Amino acid sequence: MQPNKKNSSNFIDVAYMRYSKYMNNLKKYLSYAMQVILIIAIALLALWIAKEAFDLQSYWTPIIVAVLSTLVSLVLSIGMEKRRKHLRKELLSNTFVKTEDINFGINGFAFYDHEDCGYLDDLITLRLVEGTYIYDFTKSFSENARTFPKLLKIKKLFDEKIKTSGRERENLDHLFARKIKEFQLDQLGEEDNQPTLILNSIAKNREDVGERLEASNLKIEVIKSNVSTKKLIDAVYTYVKNNYPDIIEASYKTNSKPENKENFIDDFVCLASTIGLYGCLIKNIGGNDNQAEYYMHKSIRPYGIRLNLTLEDVFNDSTEIHYDTLSDLIDNQLNQSVGILPEGKKHFTDVIFEFDDEMKCYLLYSTQPEEIVNYQQDFQIIYADKQFTPNFKSLIDSSREDPKLQFYLCYAQSIVRKYINKRFKQ
Repeated sequence: MQPNKKNSSNFIDVAYMRYSKYMNNLKKYLSYAMQVILIIAIALLALWIAKEAFDLQSYWTPIIVAVLSTLVSLVLSIGMEKRRKHLRKELLSNTFVKTEDINFGINGFAFYDHEDCGYLDDLITLRLVEGTYIYDFTKSFSENARTFPKLLKIKKLFDEKIKTSGRERENLDHLFARKIKEFQLDQLGEEDNQPTLILNSIAKNREDVGERLEASNLKIEVIKSNVSTKKLIDAVYTYVKNNYPDIIEASYKTNSKPENKENFIDDFVCLASTIGLYGCLIKNIGGNDNQAEYYMHKSIRPYGIRLNLTLEDVFNDSTEIHYDTLSDLIDNQLNQSVGILPEGKKHFTDVIFEFDDEMKCYLLYSTQPEEIVNYQQDFQIIYADKQFTPNFKSLIDSSREDPKLQFYLCYAQSIVRKYINKRFKQ
């Protein structure tokens, strides 16, 4: 297949990168050549001094030459080291950013954890808690909380974080009753009665598996509920986010480090409802580090490839699933949504929380398409000649005002780095 006009930017990027690489190599070789010429000149000068001072057959001549050569090498070594330090200092000064200007994260997102090498297949567990938990709108919050563990966790959050924040807070019975009335959640329709999954808990610990010491063991629990219950939890989350932003923001990194160090992601899992998969398609072409090129699928609307886990798709035959089921779900979704079949292994790397109209939890993944993508208009080159392309860097810079896009592009960038540094275990 021949490239079309829509792919011209890919070729321009590659050409520019290769030109830059050529010029950098040329400068490096010229620098080496000048160093060699300088060393030879100094050595000849030393030999001439020795010749003038002594007869070449003299016993002292080789000794003097050896001493002079050692001194010359030492001087050159010190000079070159100082030059390297100067260049390093100059480079750092050009990239220096004041502490108050450093972005410690992307607003609206928080990593629950980072797994540098990706999760091992056997250490990912998604379990359905026994029983069905549906909010009874004829009863108060307190009555519902007696038999609904997630509501008890919300009560604990209010008691330990909001009640002690020094500000008045609304009684939970009143708050829930007000939100039910505000969104008319007690006027149930057929859609509101539909079963759905709600995140119940998430936990990570370490386990030694073969050659992987302290590998991450990820356990996620979900509960069976209905749409109206999910809407109620989302409404309460929005209330907390709007009325106590400092408490919520302290659980993830923003443009300034949070002052409240006592708030953690685990405290807010009780307000999360949606659980899903979130990934990107990255294709490696070339194989080795010198020739490798990476192409990214242009799935930036709606900012990555997302799949919310549903009761029907996930827990048909069992109450516990692992990597193989999640992998099949990704295959089916990609085939249906973008017409692409992935090849080989999916790499699950991190757990992310997204703070939007609702608090969503995603298990992040990356996979490669099995087909050739060089000339496909749905793919763009983002890495070639050992560096990210100018177009991709520009795209990241221009995404600063769009945190969702910025997060997706930065995640794609981190996936490429993991491939390059061989962080994924096959």
